[in-house]
Amino acid sequence: MISPMTGKRRCFIPIGILWSCFLIKLVFYASFVPLWEGYDEFAHFAFVQHLADTHELPDLLNARASREVEESLRLAPVPWTIRQWTSGWTTEDDFWRLPDLSRQQRERELTQIPRALAREAAPDLRAYEAQQPPLAYLLYLIPYGVFQGANLLTRAWVLRITGAAIASLVVPFGFVLARRVFGNAAQAVGAVAVAASMPELIMMVDHAGNEPLAIVLGTACVYALSLMERNAPGPLLRALFLGSLLGCGLLTKAYFLALIPAIAAVYAVLMWRNPGSRRQTAVQLLITFAAATTIAGWWYGRAIYTTGTLTGNEIAIAARHSARPLLGAIGGIHWRRIADFALLSHIWLGGWSFLVLRTWMYRVIEFVLLVGQAGNLRRVRNPLRRLSANLGICIVVQFFFWTGLIYLMFSTWVATGEGAEPGYYAYFLVVPEAVCLIAGISALIPIPWTRFIAPILVVCFAAAEVYGTVFCLMPYYAGVTAHAARGS
Repeated sequence: MISPMTGKRRCFIPIGILWSCFLIKLVFYASFVPLWEGYDEFAHFAFVQHLADTHELPDLLNARASREVEESLRLAPVPWTIRQWTSGWTTEDDFWRLPDLSRQQRERELTQIPRALAREAAPDLRAYEAQQPPLAYLLYLIPYGVFQGANLLTRAWVLRITGAAIASLVVPFGFVLARRVFGNAAQAVGAVAVAASMPELIMMVDHAGNEPLAIVLGTACVYALSLMERNAPGPLLRALFLGSLLGCGLLTKAYFLALIPAIAAVYAVLMWRNPGSRRQTAVQLLITFAAATTIAGWWYGRAIYTTGTLTGNEIAIAARHSARPLLGAIGGIHWRRIADFALLSHIWLGGWSFLVLRTWMYRVIEFVLLVGQAGNLRRVRNPLRRLSANLGICIVVQFFFWTGLIYLMFSTWVATGEGAEPGYYAYFLVVPEAVCLIAGISALIPIPWTRFIAPILVVCFAAAEVYGTVFCLMPYYAGVTAHAARGS
């Protein structure tokens, strides 16, 4: 007879293999995707460069990228979606139409940009990611400082590899969370494999942004929140642990604000279920939010003082000064179109050039995601497959995140007249999403078949990623394909 501990230890081997394979895949994408093709990559790089050269945070409103970054955008191909930001920029399409000698000359100049330009501000190139909280960029300072004397391409690649290493931690952390939800190590391995195979995840973390750290901290926050359900010693310490993770998350990405009502909701349920410990639970809630405020409050206070908004985000600033009514967005937003874009960009967007898949591929995956959500709704009335407390926590945090994204859509419409927001931000909860997807589908099929859910999902997601990489990304980055006149 095999003991439960032996079964857990056996799962460490596949998790170790999965972790290694995921990291190798991340390094591959970080190495073959062209410079600045990652979402907002040049602006993220500019933030790190500013910290390294000035040892102070960039200005929230008027930060500028360096002339080194500006020159690299002139020489290297830029993503299709930003081709009109500045005259003189060259897309991948136009780059491959240049004579061989011209391309080779650009490549040489790109590696020989004078290092002194890194300390000069570009007058016409905003470093708009200065609005982001600084924790992730402070971590990038360590490898950046080691390679500070190298050329720009090397420094950008080193930051990408650092982000890949951070993002890979979602595998072991996700395993711990999934095992807590399912109570089964084998199912937890399957859930992490599904999360790691989701196509757009790889595009989110292949550049030096703050998403890699946000994904790891988001997973850790949900795990820490699940610990609050446990009747064990040290409840105040667990509350402090949760608050510290939340504070670090808030100091990484502003969308961690969506976890605040989710955490409050979980604490409210705990008070309702345990009337005799309401005072202790209230103290835990106070400790959690006090710890988070101590860690991240200064940043949001700075944003309010400087911009008059909680996040300092340029959309929030524009919405604050807009004459459009916020409630008017309900009737003004084209809901079907923005929902389609949110799902499309959550499944696969193909980098900053938006190299999308075939329409029917999105519909298949959207159907799978819808089935998973329908299955979780069915669990409410199924006594044999009732929602567990930890699965409920995974659902609650996703609900509040998507609610926050809808609010951001309102703000974007008020600021710009367009309400579309990318759904790839939801990947900071990728493991809870994978857990809910497996749990939801398992509620709709016979129990003996549930062991096939994770392998089938992995194959489905991996097939979409392989198609996107082999038939969309690689041919485009190699100059084999190009955009048509209407953008397809």
